[in-house]
Amino acid sequence: MMYLQWLISWPFSWLATLATWVLAPILALPLFITKIDGREWLIPQVRYFQTHDAPVDEWYRSTYWKSCNWLTWDFTKATHRYLARYFWMCRNPAYGFAYHVLGVKPTQDKVVTGSVGKWDSGVSNWEFTDWGSAFNFRAQWFFTTNFYLRINIGWKQHTGFAKVMLATFIMIRKWTAA
Repeated sequence: MMYLQWLISWPFSWLATLATWVLAPILALPLFITKIDGREWLIPQVRYFQTHDAPVDEWYRSTYWKSCNWLTWDFTKATHRYLARYFWMCRNPAYGFAYHVLGVKPTQDKVVTGSVGKWDSGVSNWEFTDWGSAFNFRAQWFFTTNFYLRINIGWKQHTGFAKVMLATFIMIRKWTAA
């Protein structure tokens, strides 16, 4: 049943992601921002478009902005804070939908099986997790020395949260060692 539920849910997740990318330039405007404990969040009416586990100012409050060095960042400027909110929503689109609307509460402790290897290691590997009511399959398969297919489908866990959020990530990436 969990496989059928995922097959039915992933198109909604992709539509919510597309909607977030289209609406993010508008949603990042101050009109849609509220402050909670000194942090910037989307107003409740549109909060599903942001991540469930971080406010929209996370991109510049954390270190994500450092990967974007084409601009000399100055977060005292409103335009830079706007860009940071926009980038954060595009980086993690519709996570609120994936968790609150399409997320699943596990019905058993997780059982993990997989191949030998480490995630983000430059080595092909895979892992399957079963929570009874939800599953997660993630893999990285190197088809050349530098390029690999990354898959993370099913539901994924975030520490400290009661539900697992829907995951629909499939992408070809280039490997660069840290």
